[in-house]
Amino acid sequence: MNINIISESKNKIIFTLEGADHTVLNLLKDELYNVEGVLAASYNITHPLVKLPRVIVKTNGKMNPRDAIKTAIKNTKKKLSDFRKQVSKIN
Repeated sequence: MNINIISESKNKIIFTLEGADHTVLNLLKDELYNVEGVLAASYNITHPLVKLPRVIVKTNGKMNPRDAIKTAIKNTKKKLSDFRKQVSKIN
């Protein structure tokens, strides 16, 4: 997945995430809302045949949007690791 920053300020970032689908984007969006300081997290895909979703993240200014994204990804990785451990216990 290639990331292309469209615009960035102290409390807002807009970027495209080439090749991402609704599964990844919804996971990221939902986890961003769990990060303290995130005011808005959204994405849109302008056309289903052109998979170039645009992601928007807005914070309250106390946290940089890039840091919010990194935190959300870190938290997601932890949750998935915990889930993997639980599933491996099932026989």
